[in-house]
Amino acid sequence: GRVGLRIMPRPDERHWALTPMIAALGVALACAGLDRAFRPALDPAYLNAMVRQPWQARTAVYMAHAFNEEVMYRLFLGSLLANVLILFSKARRDISDGALLWAAFVLAQGVNVAINLWSVSPAPVSVLPYQMLRYFAPGMVWAGLYIRRGFMAAETGHLTTHLIFQPLVGVLLSH
Repeated sequence: GRVGLRIMPRPDERHWALTPMIAALGVALACAGLDRAFRPALDPAYLNAMVRQPWQARTAVYMAHAFNEEVMYRLFLGSLLANVLILFSKARRDISDGALLWAAFVLAQGVNVAINLWSVSPAPVSVLPYQMLRYFAPGMVWAGLYIRRGFMAAETGHLTTHLIFQPLVGVLLSH
């Protein structure tokens, strides 16, 4: 069965490009602000990279990673989990498809964070609130765009975020 997820925006959808751009601006500002606020607790290697590497080079690398992240954790894993959850819940109609969609994307983003953050660089529990806001929450913004506006909106928003975030975070962390 089909769960209603789509790649492209609906042809009649207004502001299909503006919505991901606004989301990108919000996420970029929030993430840069979090990095600045938690600067003393950030990994020194991360700080060094954000301050010393040219923002253009970082942007290219992070945009490639963002593109792949959307394909792997939203388009593939999130969609797969949504289909599986909805398929197996057909016998129990007490859970809405919308709730199952969100549950699937929460699980997919949890896998993303566990693989790409915690398995590479385990952090003390004291920075868990930062990590949840900095890494988990943006993924849920992209999931929301995918659910409501289509995969291209999520991809556009995530990629655009790095065009704003990379130059901004370099400035904020260098002072």
